[in-house]
Amino acid sequence: RADAREREDKMATDRAALERDLAAARVRARDADLAEAELRSLREKKSRLEEDLADAKSAHLRESHRLIAQLGEANREKAVARQTADAAEARLAKLEERTKQGESAAEARLLARERRL
Repeated sequence: RADAREREDKMATDRAALERDLAAARVRARDADLAEAELRSLREKKSRLEEDLADAKSAHLRESHRLIAQLGEANREKAVARQTADAAEARLAKLEERTKQGESAAEARLLARERRL
């Protein structure tokens, strides 16, 4: 009878220990489920951030190409403007030279007329 009682006490103790272990295992399983859900959420967030980064890089590249093209066009326009200005300066110099020559010729004619008079 004492042996039976000891066995029952031991079984009760073992059962209580198993119930505590089971409760702790359930808590750990719940924590693992929460951690897994958080990990999934973080992976999705990382994926969205990577997509946003790729979009931003692509937009930056497009803007860079646009600015480079715009700079090229501005440089072409500047070269044309420089050529136009150089041609205008050359024409002006020729005109000034012809004007001086015309003035000199007019002065020479005037002097010749004065001498004749």
